[in-house]
Amino acid sequence: MNSSFSGNAKNIKQFSEFEPMYNKVNREEYFLGPGDDIYLNIVTSNQVINLNITISPDGNILIPVVGVINLDGLSIEDGFSQIKRKCLDKYNDSDIYVTLSKMRKFKVKVLGPFSEAGFYNVSPIDRVSDIYQQIISRNSDKVAIGTTHNHNLEKHLSKRRILLNRGDEKKQIDLVKYFISGRDSLNPVLINGDVLYFDLKDRFVTIDGGVKFPSNLEYVEGETLSDILYLSGGFTYDSYKDEIEVSRYTENNQKINLIIEQKYFDDFMLMPQDFINIKILNNFKKHSLVEIKGEVLYPGKYSIMEGLETVQNLIDRAGGYTSIADKNKVFINRNIREDSSRNEIYKLEFHDYIDRSYNIKGNNTNKIYSYSKEYTDEIKSYSLMNKDIIEIPKYYSYIELVGSVKNPGIYLYNEKFTIKDYLNKAGGLMNSDLNDVYIIKPHTGNRIKYKDIKKIESGDIVYIVEEIEVNKRTKILDLITITQGVASTLSILLSIAVLHGD
Repeated sequence: MNSSFSGNAKNIKQFSEFEPMYNKVNREEYFLGPGDDIYLNIVTSNQVINLNITISPDGNILIPVVGVINLDGLSIEDGFSQIKRKCLDKYNDSDIYVTLSKMRKFKVKVLGPFSEAGFYNVSPIDRVSDIYQQIISRNSDKVAIGTTHNHNLEKHLSKRRILLNRGDEKKQIDLVKYFISGRDSLNPVLINGDVLYFDLKDRFVTIDGGVKFPSNLEYVEGETLSDILYLSGGFTYDSYKDEIEVSRYTENNQKINLIIEQKYFDDFMLMPQDFINIKILNNFKKHSLVEIKGEVLYPGKYSIMEGLETVQNLIDRAGGYTSIADKNKVFINRNIREDSSRNEIYKLEFHDYIDRSYNIKGNNTNKIYSYSKEYTDEIKSYSLMNKDIIEIPKYYSYIELVGSVKNPGIYLYNEKFTIKDYLNKAGGLMNSDLNDVYIIKPHTGNRIKYKDIKKIESGDIVYIVEEIEVNKRTKILDLITITQGVASTLSILLSIAVLHGD
């Protein structure tokens, strides 16, 4: 242990704060000593005797009439049994009740590279971990001695190399192992006269890959690969367990890679700054999931064999089409998730009546759309990939005409109709020509010139943009200009009037 710790004893301080007690005292593990308070109740046929007694510095209690009883070092169970026996010798027809009313306090010396080293008051149920927490609490705003680790002592104070001096016995305490295993021997109860030495973390080993808790762990001399695996929670289900790769620096700062077979895990000793790589089996027992939604009987997520199952396989597993499915259409969203909605179309700003600027929603390259039976049949043979989203749309038995027609609205779909047939049904165009006719696809919002469409599909929206004549546009712009000029003239006249006091 660093000899510089002893220098802190020059400014030893005493602390009396205590954490609240949450666990009841174990009667067989708590040993009585000077300062413990005992409550004694003796009930006889003609009297009741109540006594509060403190164990004296020499370990004795004095009970009137009964005499002196030595309790020092006895467990509560043994000490209270002795009190009852002695009392019954004098009060043989009585009932005797004994309890521990208050625990004693004593001091332990705590040394280390932090400002608040010194004597700490503890109780007989406090453990080394309680002292560690008190150190962190009391030094939270202090600088660790010899370092610049301000406000972060907990990050740098060792939990694995705590030295406990108990008389002639020296013991290294490892709180990390204690918190994992729960073995009390790794976090002993404190006794009067104990001295604790704390140090800062210095050397580490790193474990990564297929363990439950990859981390940088403080190096402790004498630990093996098996020890570090235990502290890291053990292997994950998808780890390669037959061997472990350890990267290590030699004394001349050269790096070497060592392959350690499983049979040597218990014997392979770790060194400071080792990097331990637990290899992970690629895609081991990991499900590739796709989602199918829309008009199938059983929409939802399905586990697939990636690259081996097709869109048609998925449709079949989902129970096939519903009665209102459009079997000639299918959409695939690859690696992104975006809900399509007919209502999205109406959120677009289609045109500006002055400048004729159009907001045309572009194609998403991660999506595959089919609006024809031939292409849909081809898509059904496509292999599925992880995270694909397949949508089977509803069949719409109508199309919709909006914009510059005499009678906009919804019209019954007829697969034999052309665009001109639908426009005739709507009474013809108004202030537009066929160059201003667009087809809007209901599931994507894509707007396509009708001349580029071979066939109108059910559910399509036919959008006719109103044609604005040049002279009409000019008149509107001239009107705006004249209005702005009149407003400016009125403003100037008003200013002149104010200046002349009118």
